[in-house]
Parts: sequence; structure tokens; C-alpha cells
Amino acid sequence: MIQIVLWEIPHIQLSVHEQVNLYQSITKGLTIPIAFRSWDLYTYPDIPHNTGHHIWNVKTTSQIEKSRYIIFALQTNKKNSLTTDSLKFDHCNITDVKVHLNSEYYPNENLDLNFERNRFASLFMMYQTKNGPVDVKIEFKTNKQIPSNTTAYCLMIHDRLIEYNPLGSSINKII
Repeated sequence: MIQIVLWEIPHIQLSVHEQVNLYQSITKGLTIPIAFRSWDLYTYPDIPHNTGHHIWNVKTTSQIEKSRYIIFALQTNKKNSLTTDSLKFDHCNITDVKVHLNSEYYPNENLDLNFERNRFASLFMMYQTKNGPVDVKIEFKTNKQIPSNTTAYCLMIHDRLIEYNPLGSSINKII
């Protein structure tokens, strides 16, 4: 059971020399590239619990933003309940998870998960190199039936890049 997720975000402070360089660039009207990450959360409110093999069609998009990370989690009997801890997620006896991005899938091999024996999966980066429509599916297998009232969550984290012109107050989306 995952109990704590901690995400440390670096804080960058410019040296005096770099502050002067940045000020000179701004006064010349140059654009400033700004890279950051955005996210989308998708839910599958009630997973069918009559089988041990599931395919969830999460999203199809024609946007140019590329998924960098995909986080998948399950919760049972926690939605709209004041008596349960909604910060805790359930493993639901998952034995394998694959993320399909169009015709490619990650990871290429079976994970052979077993939470009762402390055999977990490593998290890794999703690399998507093609522009155009993206069809995202999550396929997962369990060794027991999914309990009723189980909700699946998919957090997609995207790379973003914009250009900002402080003098003209214009923002151009690059990625």
C-alpha cells in the first residue's frame, strides 16, 4: 500500500550576474523560454469486478503535448466516504500493468508484481516521440477479482514550453 508520495520541486534563484543578464535581455525585448510540467487527472469511477484482466481507454488527444509520466492508482470504498482515509491507495492484487501509447506499450516485459511478497514495480519515464493523435490505454491484470466500488486514477504529467515576452506581454505556446 502506498502511503506517502512526496514531490520535491526545485526552487531556482538567480545570481546577481544572471539577474543583470536577464534584465538586459528583457529591455532588448527578447522572449524568455519557460519550461514546466502540467498535469491531467482521469478517473474510472467503478471498475468492472467480474474479471482479472482490464483495459481502460483513458484518453485520445490530438494535442501536441507529450505525456512524460503516467501514474496509475486504485482505491476501493474510499469515494464519498468520510470514515476512510482517501490518501491511501490499494494494490487490488495487481500482477501486471502496461501503458499503451498508440501502438507502443510500456514496459515491454511483464512486471510479475506480488504485493504480498513485497515485489513492486519500478517507476520509469514514458518517451513519446511522435506528434499527432495519441491514444492512451492502461491494461492491468490481477490474480483476484477487483473488489466492487474500486476507482482507478490516471495522472498524466506533460512537458510544457512557452515563450514569454515581458515587454509585449505575449505568451506563445511551443509545446
